[in-house]
Amino acid sequence: MRAIKFKFAKQFIFSILSCLLFWTCGLEQPLPENPYDPLNLNYSAPRTQIISSPSGTVTEKSVTFAWQQKDPFYNSDSLDSETYGKIWYRYRLNADLWSMWSMNTSVAFDFLDDQDYLFEVMSKYPTNIMEDVPYPKKSFTMDAYRSSLVFSPRMTILRSDLGENTFAVSVRAEDVSDIMGVHIIVDYDPDFLKLNAISLFINESDFLLRNGGDIIQFLDHDSLSGELAADLVMVMGSGGGVDGSGDLMELQFEQIAESDTMYISFGAESSIRNSMNEEILEDRGNGVVYVW
Repeated sequence: MRAIKFKFAKQFIFSILSCLLFWTCGLEQPLPENPYDPLNLNYSAPRTQIISSPSGTVTEKSVTFAWQQKDPFYNSDSLDSETYGKIWYRYRLNADLWSMWSMNTSVAFDFLDDQDYLFEVMSKYPTNIMEDVPYPKKSFTMDAYRSSLVFSPRMTILRSDLGENTFAVSVRAEDVSDIMGVHIIVDYDPDFLKLNAISLFINESDFLLRNGGDIIQFLDHDSLSGELAADLVMVMGSGGGVDGSGDLMELQFEQIAESDTMYISFGAESSIRNSMNEEILEDRGNGVVYVW
């Protein structure tokens, strides 16, 4: 008897569920209001377009990029981003690590080396739907420094999430003519950075000795004040001073305290001298370290 009642109950519940399914299928279901939902009538996949960028050879020391969504619907003030969220973006240079996700629609680079670059940007919706390849991109060449001392790379990124706290930069002579000697002052904040090693590029195959001869060198490092003084002078070479660009030394640093941004700079007394002992230093390309 109990088995008959249980069987009857199962049939009854199945009948009710079948009726509900038939009834709801006959009704028109409302489309999602969320504009980032692919079922929304106004939906289009995330697609970014670069609306402002450098091009060709850039002689300014700073470059700026700006972007927006290609579909104007997602750029409209009528889009209720307070309710549905905002679009996120990230960018990269030369296929390096992507930046952190951000809602910013522009970026300025103030610490780029003189070289070729490829800039890429991509986006994702608040629903985590990400833009697909190919990403919008722009290429350009930096050529902002002549007869200068620069750090290379000028911009260093430390990934704190990966435990990175050490990095190396080169001190470089950029587009010099008839260089015979340099006086270099490097300043850094010893509360955040520690200079662990200094390596001079003074072998026969290195930049300063392209014309042969020898190097007279002098180093003085004050770790308490965060200042390095270096003198490199060419003697007994042939053909006068050296032309072009090349590395002079490498500095190995360690981050010793928390900071989002740290700077490495050339002191005002830094100089470059030619074979006539004339000052030819025109500019200094200081460096920055970002911690992500």
